[in-house]
Amino acid sequence: NTKRGLVAFDAMMGDYATWLQPGSPLSWYYNYASTPFAQFSNSQLQYVPMLWGNDQVNFTAAVLSLIEQGYNITYVLGFNEPDQTFNVGGSQLDPTTAASRWQSDIQPLKQYGLKLGAPAISFNVTWLQEFFQLCSGCTIDFIPFHWYGPLYSSVQGQAFYDRYYQLAATFPGSTFWLTEWADPNQDLATTQSNYNGILAFIENQTDIQRHSYFGSFRSDSSDAANVGYNVTMLDQCGRLTDIGDSYMDLNAQG
Repeated sequence: NTKRGLVAFDAMMGDYATWLQPGSPLSWYYNYASTPFAQFSNSQLQYVPMLWGNDQVNFTAAVLSLIEQGYNITYVLGFNEPDQTFNVGGSQLDPTTAASRWQSDIQPLKQYGLKLGAPAISFNVTWLQEFFQLCSGCTIDFIPFHWYGPLYSSVQGQAFYDRYYQLAATFPGSTFWLTEWADPNQDLATTQSNYNGILAFIENQTDIQRHSYFGSFRSDSSDAANVGYNVTMLDQCGRLTDIGDSYMDLNAQG
């Protein structure tokens, strides 16, 4: 499955072999940085570097160094949730600053044939519109975005469909990556139902090129505390949950 990827964290590296087992449908990963994990170096997972925020330096040089070392780098990601503040995991960047850093640190990589991803917004489509207007001469090859919520909702703007169709209408002809997604802090049945529905939709939607589910950590980890343990793909012992089995194309083990 060329779409399915992994959001990788330092905290989950003890379980890294889970994602590299034979027959894994995963094809790529990112780790919010420009330095790949050594454990994945000889795997089938393609690394996608990210310029996370405004405090990172030498991003262009770091990416070119990876290419010189033989890494198969064909995509890069720019800025993680710039429309969100630091205290909730965002990179807290205004569109003007983001456009300037993009032009100096990401756009130069286009001459090496790389495909460049827009900043991955959390929810503020207006922020992204302003960025596009300010980033004169920028080459945006795809638009990453995040979604935390259900597939359907009776409340306007609270469903995955609302977010996806808003982006598709605002940026017609674009391709998208869903680089974080889950339905957090719900009971298990609701969590699994929305996982099943969103997964089926995005894997059959041709303009969504890649996606990565947010939950590659154990259910008793600090990361799980932020979103609820039902979303996780690993239980507290490091075994795949039913959602984890599904994401790995395995039969559910209960």
